[in-house]
Amino acid sequence: MKKTGAYSHIPEVAKHHLLAEIPQQYRSEFKAHVFSNNAARFSIQSICMVLMDAGLLLMYLLRLSSYRPETIHIVLLTAKMVLMGLASYALAKIGKQTYDPKKHIHKVLDILFPMVYMICDVAVCFTGPHSIGNYMRLFAIPIIVGSIAVISQIKSGIILLLLYAFYFFAVPHMTGMAALPAFASAYNFWLVVFSTALFLSSLAYSQFVNNFVVTMQFKRTSEEVSQLNGVLALEVNQRTKLLQTVNDITDELLGSDNEVFDDALCRGLEKIGTALYVDAVQVWRNHRNGAELFCSKIHEWPVRAGFANGDAKSRLRPFPAEWLPIMSENQCINEIVSNLPGNVRNYLREHDALSLIIMPVFIINEFWGFVGFIDCRNERTFTDVERDILRTISFLFVTGILHNEMTSDLVQKTDLALAGSKAKSEFLANISHEIRTPLNAITGLSGIAQRSDSVDEIHRALQRIDAAGRQLISIINDVLDMSKIEAGKIKMEERAFELMATLHNVHSIIGIQAESKQLHLVAEWAPDLPKIVVGDETRLSQVLTNLLSNAVKFTPENGHVYFTAHAGDESMDGNVRLTFSIRDTGIGIPSQSLPKLFRNFEQADAGISRRFGGTGLGLAITKRLVEMMQGGIEVESVLGEGSCFTVNVLLRRAAEDAVIARKTSAAMPAGDAFASRCALLVEDIDINREIIMAMLEDTGIQIDIAEDGRRAVALFKDDPARYDIIFMDIQMPVMDGYTATREIRAMDTPYAQTVPILAMTANAFAEDIQRCIQCGMNGHVAKPIDYAELIGHIAKHLS
Repeated sequence: MKKTGAYSHIPEVAKHHLLAEIPQQYRSEFKAHVFSNNAARFSIQSICMVLMDAGLLLMYLLRLSSYRPETIHIVLLTAKMVLMGLASYALAKIGKQTYDPKKHIHKVLDILFPMVYMICDVAVCFTGPHSIGNYMRLFAIPIIVGSIAVISQIKSGIILLLLYAFYFFAVPHMTGMAALPAFASAYNFWLVVFSTALFLSSLAYSQFVNNFVVTMQFKRTSEEVSQLNGVLALEVNQRTKLLQTVNDITDELLGSDNEVFDDALCRGLEKIGTALYVDAVQVWRNHRNGAELFCSKIHEWPVRAGFANGDAKSRLRPFPAEWLPIMSENQCINEIVSNLPGNVRNYLREHDALSLIIMPVFIINEFWGFVGFIDCRNERTFTDVERDILRTISFLFVTGILHNEMTSDLVQKTDLALAGSKAKSEFLANISHEIRTPLNAITGLSGIAQRSDSVDEIHRALQRIDAAGRQLISIINDVLDMSKIEAGKIKMEERAFELMATLHNVHSIIGIQAESKQLHLVAEWAPDLPKIVVGDETRLSQVLTNLLSNAVKFTPENGHVYFTAHAGDESMDGNVRLTFSIRDTGIGIPSQSLPKLFRNFEQADAGISRRFGGTGLGLAITKRLVEMMQGGIEVESVLGEGSCFTVNVLLRRAAEDAVIARKTSAAMPAGDAFASRCALLVEDIDINREIIMAMLEDTGIQIDIAEDGRRAVALFKDDPARYDIIFMDIQMPVMDGYTATREIRAMDTPYAQTVPILAMTANAFAEDIQRCIQCGMNGHVAKPIDYAELIGHIAKHLS
């Protein structure tokens, strides 16, 4: 139970003043202060000694009635107290610096203070009563006072107080106390004097301790506040610097054209890296391959040897499995490298990394990639302020990259569209000219033939009309071929043919053109060419004919055209690469025109079409066909000296019996071999019916006419056995050819399932042919109709 009463506060006061304690956190500073601070050292010494001399003075004053001669002693004792007090104060002022025994002034003070005290004490001792106490004090106190310089201050103070206690307890026995009042014993007197001095000394020491603690608390608080202010100032300055850097980077990226964007981005990486005090900044992009995630570095600062900023073909690396769960949740990696898992740590140590922060970047909720900031000099964890700003700048970098990519793609597509539009405009002008030229010949020669009475003149006009018609068909075929190639609707045939026969056929066709221009066509074919190969004979002939025709077209009279061919090594599966070279001594091609030579609708020179004609599609088609035959085409040319086109294609060697079998199956009938047969011609246009009937007149086939699909179905339904073959147009009124074919095939008579139905249509694309077969037709003949092809189909189905 807690004590209460008038004197209950005395223990607390005594504890507070007499047992003053130094808090644990200040003890080391207190020891250093009382030991190394001169002011504290001399203050404690003077307090102890002045209080001791005050006790002596009190004792002598009480004994004045017995010892008159001792007045001089009292004067000296009083003078000593004043002198030593002033000396202590003066020395404390002089020695404000931290105590250093190596300094000369401190050495002087350490020697001077005990010497002055000893001189004063000797004078007091020899003028006062001679006693053992005086002698002990004379020899002991200066030694203790001097030793304070080298021992703990608190310990020295305790030694002084013990000596003080011994002195006052011993003196009554040694000096006699007859003059004291009877009611006061010597011990009681000295105990009161000692207790008073001890209390005053403790009070002074407690005040010193309390002042020290308050001072230390204020000092530490000031230091902490100052330190905190410094940290806050650094963070504010760093944040301000980073934000300013982000603003500068934003302005530069937004103001950069596509051509200089990579340089601007690299400067941005350098600026943020410098502001953040890191040594490398890298931008990585994610790539998904099925269920696996990879990443590739697309930008970095500083740029290492062998790396190009913006290189989308940088080597793919598996995405670190340890980071994926964290970064997929849009959490950053802020680590010291030595704390990372083995694989990642080893890769980063190859780049001398000590610490890093990785910021994931999400675009429309998709994990696009990340930006890494690497410190190669310090192991540190990046602050929250740095993390927030780096998240912003990382997103800025990525959005800038995406914006640049989209802008570049848009600019490229715009340029291509403009170039394509210009090329197509020029193509339309050229094609209009090319089409109108043979049409003009056809209409003009038709008029001549109609007005002429001469059989020879009419025959010549018809021959020239036929030539103009074939030229017109060639132009249309070029346009159709390019359309089919761009739509991916051309498929290479795979059948055996005689290579030498094909080359001779091409040579004979071009030879007629060369002879008409008085050119020398020289063929040099290596003997190692395979005899039989498997491939698309028609497309190979088209490629060679086109190149040779160009060579003849652009070579002046008496020039030379060289046609060479040789075979490369044959692979294990029988594939052999054939190389054909067409070299001429013609006008040549300017070097600046070579890059656009194989583009659609373009020619090397706009004046070419005016001088030599052409659609500008021939070489583009040739290049596409060669690539479809797993080959390539190259050109070398010197303006005014000629050009050389080199083509290589991949074909497969085949046995000779494959060609023999194909020739046998394709044998043509002669004369009126089909005189007993009847055909149903389904065609809505009169002129087309007249042309087909004229073509088939010599075969002896009887022909019935149906103007639309519904009429054809009705005629076949009335007498199915009458018709041996049906020629079916596609686009007709009332009922089209597809529907008519399906209705015929759906009839319940067995012959309806087997009667040959041959499509005759201007719809000549691959999907058109496929649709004809799917609806039940047996074959397809494209308009304008080739006589040999038509007879071949009839022979195939009626033999």
